Amino acid sequence: MARTSLTLIRIGVLEEHVDNVIRALGRKGLVQFTDFTLSGLGPLVEPAKPSEELFTYSNLVSRIDTLTSSLRIPTPSTRKSSPPEGKLSKEMVKEVEDACVQLENARALVIANEEEVKKVKAEVKELEELLEELERLRKLRRVGVRRRIMEIRARLGPDPEGRLKELEAKLKELEAKGKELKANLERLVKEQGPNLYAYKEILVNEIKFEEVKGISGRAGRLYLFEAWTPKENVARVKQILDEQTEGYYLFEEAKLKVYEEAEAPTRIEAPPALRSYQSLVNGFGVPTSYELNPAFLMFITFPIIFGFMFGDVGHGLLLLIGGLYFYYLRRKGVKVFELFEPIVRGADVLILCAVTSIIIGGLFYGVFFGSNVWYNALFNLKGPPIPLASLHQPIPLLKLSLYIGIFHITLGLLLDIVNRVRNGELRQAVSGPLMWLIFYVTVGGLFMYYSLVVRRASRFISDMFVFDLSKLPIPVPPLIIILGLFIVMLIVRVKLEEPVEGFGSALESFVASMSNTISYARIFAFFLVHHAISEIGLMGGIEHAITPIGLFAFVLATFLIISIELLATFMQTLRLHWVEWFLKFYEGSGKPFTPLLFVRQYTVAP
Repeated sequence: MARTSLTLIRIGVLEEHVDNVIRALGRKGLVQFTDFTLSGLGPLVEPAKPSEELFTYSNLVSRIDTLTSSLRIPTPSTRKSSPPEGKLSKEMVKEVEDACVQLENARALVIANEEEVKKVKAEVKELEELLEELERLRKLRRVGVRRRIMEIRARLGPDPEGRLKELEAKLKELEAKGKELKANLERLVKEQGPNLYAYKEILVNEIKFEEVKGISGRAGRLYLFEAWTPKENVARVKQILDEQTEGYYLFEEAKLKVYEEAEAPTRIEAPPALRSYQSLVNGFGVPTSYELNPAFLMFITFPIIFGFMFGDVGHGLLLLIGGLYFYYLRRKGVKVFELFEPIVRGADVLILCAVTSIIIGGLFYGVFFGSNVWYNALFNLKGPPIPLASLHQPIPLLKLSLYIGIFHITLGLLLDIVNRVRNGELRQAVSGPLMWLIFYVTVGGLFMYYSLVVRRASRFISDMFVFDLSKLPIPVPPLIIILGLFIVMLIVRVKLEEPVEGFGSALESFVASMSNTISYARIFAFFLVHHAISEIGLMGGIEHAITPIGLFAFVLATFLIISIELLATFMQTLRLHWVEWFLKFYEGSGKPFTPLLFVRQYTVAP
């Protein structure tokens, strides 16, 4: 996965050329402008001031957003011609303002009418209820009833029937007026609504333009800018400056200090297969320029861990069909409900997770829609090729879950060592991840030895307090090994770091080694949950045999299992990566490279 190296450039442009330069760069999307640094330039350079137009345009965009969302205005099918480049004319701004005012006023009148209708309806209902109660009470002859009748008459007034007719007439008038107001609003939405998207696009581009000018520095007629750009774009930037200024400009590639390099934005060119995984990484945080990007490794580990939790040939096949359908929708650019947009964007993740679920469910679990019997009958087998675990014999998967955790955490610590060595932090690499890695690999190795060689993982715990070497499968008591390595890690960290900080970090590493590894037991736990629920759903369908009710029960249970378990399994797999793995080596405190780019989706260039 390519991560483009960025360089900081400084540009000086005369006032008469500055607008053309910004717009030309914005059309190409080559540079990300940043706040101009005034330090060391003396009193001649001062920061530029935001223009009044910036506030006007921002207000109009906010109003347009409110109108398009509240009126549910559809996006236009045709594109509107935008005005000539340069400052928006007063006529254009007034055109946008008038369109907003017309729609806002029409909407306000409709809302006011609806409120008035509600008010009159409530009054009519109250009068009718009081008249009904009065008629009912007149048939009763009690002392307490007379008092209530007097109260009702006082509330009704001298002519309640006349008042009721008056309100009903007013209600009809309001409802008729409401139809006219709604028709007028619909007409305005049809006429002006689609234009709002074009207006917003024009205004947003102008806001970007004004914001760039607002973060520049000024020295008389000279505008000064700082911007980040990929090194391969430097020549193109110079070419644009030449074309727009006739050669009258200043240009410098800055020599960056270490802290400036760390503040550089990150530009990642992920191949199509990794883009969804890069989005998952960016959800935790954007990688900085000085750390490894874990997206490629996540592309491998994420589907595998998911598959061990969700392994089922039948459910995996349905998941694969759904993933392929969502991928088709994404390729065709079909718009879906907002709720399904993340699923469509991540269809390739869904496809790969479905494939691993099918492979693991068939190879290790032998399960088809929650049934081992169906699997054996379908594939003419007497069980999976490599039996690993079942609902009734799950312990081997518990051990494998912990092995996966040991491998995953070890990989994270190795990546942290690589990060620190690449950045010249050798001292921190030794005291931090290297000492932790030695401790962790040793403890994890002891556990795996007891599990795979001694064949009793539980004995690893009981042997902790056994010091008779004749009763141990290893020449040194496990507790001595663990405490010895912890003391070594503690001494190294206290020596190389601050004493209090070193002691705290050593203790934290000791606790995290245990808790993080145990956390991977959720792979085992979600396997049990998934297959237990699948069996319950299967039994619910079989109870009615092959009947419409049984088929419906089976389909409904399968849909609910896949929907709920898919979300739960995905979130738990993501948690293992974000919490147990990322926190070992990944900061994710970078800023994405967002170049100035004038978007034209609803407008065409003049």
